[in-house]
Amino acid sequence: NYLAKHGNGKFATLVKFKMGHIAYEESNYPEAEKWLTPLASLKGSENADIKRKSEDLILDILNIRKDYAGIKAFSKKVMSSSADESRKKNMNKIMEEAHFTEIQEFAKTGDKNLASDKLIAFAKEHEGSKLSQDALWQALSLQYTEGKVFEAAELSLKFVQKYPDDKRNLDALKEAA
Repeated sequence: NYLAKHGNGKFATLVKFKMGHIAYEESNYPEAEKWLTPLASLKGSENADIKRKSEDLILDILNIRKDYAGIKAFSKKVMSSSADESRKKNMNKIMEEAHFTEIQEFAKTGDKNLASDKLIAFAKEHEGSKLSQDALWQALSLQYTEGKVFEAAELSLKFVQKYPDDKRNLDALKEAA
């Protein structure tokens, strides 16, 4: 009722957030997104808190849906619109984890060779990350599983060279031999 009379009123942003938050709490995610998505694009320091809370709720909705591609895209958007370095770092971590999980989900049902290629590409793209190490390990494991022994042995040697302190190195070298 307030929004019908005062669409751009003093409390319109707060009322819209409250509508989205109530829908979210009731697990009515499409309705929540309808209210929260425009709020996640707000500009200005007076709206920063509502913008951030809206972004977080949207990310949670995407996570509940297991929409990893959506999480990646949305966290990238949040990163580009934020001036807060800690927020950017957190969004980068969320984006990276969503990307990794997306590939893992694909590996469960999709082409194992393509999944291995995606894991190798992920490892290169996120080189400084712990997930990069896990991606490379999973890629070489998939290659062995698929009978690509020579490629897997080569990747095992790269893994050992790149991560000399990894506790799985002995296994990697045994397999490569």
